Amino acid sequence: MRGWNAPTVVQHGDLRPDNTLLGTAPGTPPVTVIDFQTVRLGPPGIDPANYLASALLTPTRREAERDLIAEYHGNLVAAGVEGWSLDDCWNGYRKGVLYAVFLFVGMAGQVEATERGAG
Repeated sequence: MRGWNAPTVVQHGDLRPDNTLLGTAPGTPPVTVIDFQTVRLGPPGIDPANYLASALLTPTRREAERDLIAEYHGNLVAAGVEGWSLDDCWNGYRKGVLYAVFLFVGMAGQVEATERGAG
């Protein structure tokens, strides 16, 4: 966390497939994000790292992640993030993956196992 620096975004903090609902009915949003218990300001690489690592099998993630992060970067720039290159975004994503590893290893001994967590 000491290495976190600008830009910062509103982070979900626990973005993974089971915290997203996919709309299928006409007129519903295509995606609805739920469970905002860990929302905060932080670096933009953490949420996509958590999501991609939990949503895709490793070979699929490796094949798609550069294109997905490039699209994510384009959306951040379109939303007004300035002075943050695609290389910065890619490096932020890579740091986000490490952050997730440290977070989950650190928490593993502090939380009780649940059926939801096992899935």
